[in-house]
Amino acid sequence: MSSFPVIDDQILDECYLGDDELIADVVQVFMEQKDIQVGDVAAAVKARDALAVGRAAHKLKGGLLTIGAAAAGDAALRLEKMGKGSDLSGAEKALASLHTELDRLVEALKARKYV
Repeated sequence: MSSFPVIDDQILDECYLGDDELIADVVQVFMEQKDIQVGDVAAAVKARDALAVGRAAHKLKGGLLTIGAAAAGDAALRLEKMGKGSDLSGAEKALASLHTELDRLVEALKARKYV
């Protein structure tokens, strides 16, 4: 597990000024794209395509950070760095960590009634 919070309220406050309706709308857009983006990362890891891992993880990280998902964003960043550094040793473990953080994120979003 990451040392970052599942959801960073400071990010949400700074970006959305406490507008829960706007946050819910942004979360909905993210949730509609999440499975495809995670699938792209997983496929790239399976194919051992470092460039594709870096790109897909970067895209996913961006979406995560727009909803304040600090821990999952950090997990995506680790995969992005692996891809950009062309070193996928440990990528499967990093991908498993990403999935764990995404599961925690979805539960936190449900608890806040954003999902």
